[in-house]
Amino acid sequence: MDELNKVLAGGIREGESIHIFGPKQSGKSIFSYQLSIELMRKSRGNVLFIDTEKSFLRGFHQYWTEVFKRRFNLDFDVLEVNVERYAPVKGKRGRREKMEVLRVFESVLMDLGIKYSIDALERAVDLFLTGFELKANNADKAVYVLEISNAVKLLALLGVEGTLEGSGKQVFKVNNLIDPEFSSLAGFIKERGIKIVVLDSFGMLIKNTVSSDIANLPTRANISNQLLGRLLAITTEIDLISMVTNHASQDPSTKRLMFFGGSPVGYSFKYSFYMKRGKDQNSRILVVYRSPHLPDKSVEIELKIGNDGFRLNR
Repeated sequence: MDELNKVLAGGIREGESIHIFGPKQSGKSIFSYQLSIELMRKSRGNVLFIDTEKSFLRGFHQYWTEVFKRRFNLDFDVLEVNVERYAPVKGKRGRREKMEVLRVFESVLMDLGIKYSIDALERAVDLFLTGFELKANNADKAVYVLEISNAVKLLALLGVEGTLEGSGKQVFKVNNLIDPEFSSLAGFIKERGIKIVVLDSFGMLIKNTVSSDIANLPTRANISNQLLGRLLAITTEIDLISMVTNHASQDPSTKRLMFFGGSPVGYSFKYSFYMKRGKDQNSRILVVYRSPHLPDKSVEIELKIGNDGFRLNR
């Protein structure tokens, strides 16, 4: 989109991050998916779509993937990413797979005559499965889809091993830190030639992980900062283009429009856009909420959404 390129001072560059927030059903997911396919067509690399609402593979892409293939004359595969957990072996480079650890636990419990349920056993074994490996089929051009609805699990893939403790008041405890560039997620990104990462959506991921009680606001902020810090670190270190969608919310005291997570979230990104509905059902307005070379909220781009995605509303 030419108008968007002007706002972005010539286009999106590797190492840059974009924040797109707005109300429900304003088109944030479609817009970010369309933009990622446009970038892939320009040979920017493959796409990793991190789906926190588990809707992409279950219906969303079945329509929009075919639409964008035709519109941009681009053939690509949509491939699911699976997360396999394993137990690292102390002092060695080997690993113990989950089924192997389960069999050891079962054998010991049987010898001791201790009764257990399968669910309880799997939860116990999970404590030892601190290693992660991302697996997917290979393709020359692909959108890799990682379904993950828990921020603590995503942090583990980004090199922050931690636990969320407590039932009422929750506390996030960090157990181990790995350089984000050497994390499981970063390794997969480099291995598969991924250059565009979409996180859809940040707000839902945090809401799914930490309860909304006022007492848990510090924990929400802690996890949010850790997550965005890691994501943006690999964005710059591996020269990615990252897009994060987010929910719009209202400040309870001032009623002022805000993005979920407040200023620390919004100011983590180089560019921040607010997407809202226009005068009719198919019109949208993309407000440049924050940009390093433009006054805040000084530019509005009028769009329309149709059967083939977003276009400028001329």
